[in-house]
Amino acid sequence: MLATEIASARETAPPICKGFPVILPGSGGAPQIARIVDGDRRQVVLRSWDEEVSSVHYVHAFDHLGNEMPGWPLTEASPGDPMNALLEPVAAVDLDPRFPGEEIVVSCASGNPETYCRPSAFHGDGSAVPGWPPAETIEVTAGLGTTAVIVPLPGMWLGSRIAVLLSRLSSMLSPDATKTAYLHLLDAAGVLVPGWPRTVTRTGLFYYSDAAIADIDRDGAPEIIVAMDGVGVEAIRLDGSTAAGWPVSYGAEMPSAPVAGDLDGDGQPEVVFIQDGQVWVLTGDGTVAPGFPVFIPLPVWYFPIVADLDGDATLEILAGMFNPSDSGSGGVAVWRRDGSAYPGAPFMADGGVFAPPVVADLDGDGRAEIAVGTYNTSAAVFHSDGTLYAGFPQRLLPGRGITGVLYGPAVGDIDADGDVELLMTTVNNIGFTEETRLHCWDFPGADGTGQGSWRAHRGDAWNRATVVAPLVPSLPRPSGGVILLLSAGVMLGIAGRSRKWSGRR
Repeated sequence: MLATEIASARETAPPICKGFPVILPGSGGAPQIARIVDGDRRQVVLRSWDEEVSSVHYVHAFDHLGNEMPGWPLTEASPGDPMNALLEPVAAVDLDPRFPGEEIVVSCASGNPETYCRPSAFHGDGSAVPGWPPAETIEVTAGLGTTAVIVPLPGMWLGSRIAVLLSRLSSMLSPDATKTAYLHLLDAAGVLVPGWPRTVTRTGLFYYSDAAIADIDRDGAPEIIVAMDGVGVEAIRLDGSTAAGWPVSYGAEMPSAPVAGDLDGDGQPEVVFIQDGQVWVLTGDGTVAPGFPVFIPLPVWYFPIVADLDGDATLEILAGMFNPSDSGSGGVAVWRRDGSAYPGAPFMADGGVFAPPVVADLDGDGRAEIAVGTYNTSAAVFHSDGTLYAGFPQRLLPGRGITGVLYGPAVGDIDADGDVELLMTTVNNIGFTEETRLHCWDFPGADGTGQGSWRAHRGDAWNRATVVAPLVPSLPRPSGGVILLLSAGVMLGIAGRSRKWSGRR
């Protein structure tokens, strides 16, 4: 279906947020919405790096008017320790109750294969959280792409314990040599948790994907679900042991980063991933769910997502697609929870969709919208029936070099006015000079945090890549949720293994 209809004549295009777009030199990454200072408003945090200034890496924080927050941007993990941040989303969590607001956890990657860098955590004023960067023994080797993940630990009060998951490959040199990949789980002070690290030793270039965090066996504690080349998808318990029935693999290619959600409504999350051009859904013991796998019409660059698209309290599976022979074509594929095609899908955009979409109720009608960016640097917003939202698609940088939306958007109420903003970054390559723009639209819906939504590149500000149960029908609208027991983790994977997989972390 080519979605060219407008759902309602009464609908109007959302205005651009005051103070946006924000223009940054170099390449910018996935936006994340967090409350890093005291108050009702939220801030937008993202990474960038500028090749024109000796490849300096930054972490930015902007207020609701597009102004850089005091103490930001950050360029050092600690005094004299350069920031080597890749462009995956940061994580936001209140890990230091002595300070107002949430802290920002930032992991890293060094450009030199023989040097190391360390993940960091910062207060809202840009100062380092005590104990960060962690000890030298868990420094991360060069070339590792990173995403921070907030992991709920059973029996812990909010902010009382933070677990940090780190992946390390011993070296990127000599691809035929024997190497060891590590998974480290550390507490808030950087101390290794008993049962960790996990290690895999073999030849070649291999790495862990980003993690999904979900209690797939209903024992009250979440599992850490990751993918690795030659291993498949694995579920790891908090004590470092492998869950029963895992790992599993259903193809020659490395699986995409997994996501999780309760698709069949039994209160137990399923694991969803892409491997060899098919969407797979596995139950908690690693068996294939009925109706799967299903084939994908076009390749997927990153990973699938799960969300309640039509407000019926069940989850759909969505994936952004692109045509490798024509980056100007692509769209969003959608399947029901049983593997059947969603009515009218795929929803075709005016360009290849490399980044994962976000799904949230942007207009306040009780049903979700899908927001995506394309490689042609346009933004598209679809209603749940595939019709386009008024004013979309929007070409964001017409006629200016090679451009693209390479990371998922984010949604949330950044100005505390009760409705929702949509944030998206575009990268514009003019010759050898790159420019990033952070775009913002003001939609009339609620703040986008309803159950069943997918609100950022890896699902939410905690990057858990999981939609939690139970879901309730969206009419009347749910009033929101309660944040329960939290801790934090960092999941890293090597960027640049191949162009095909460098984004699928």
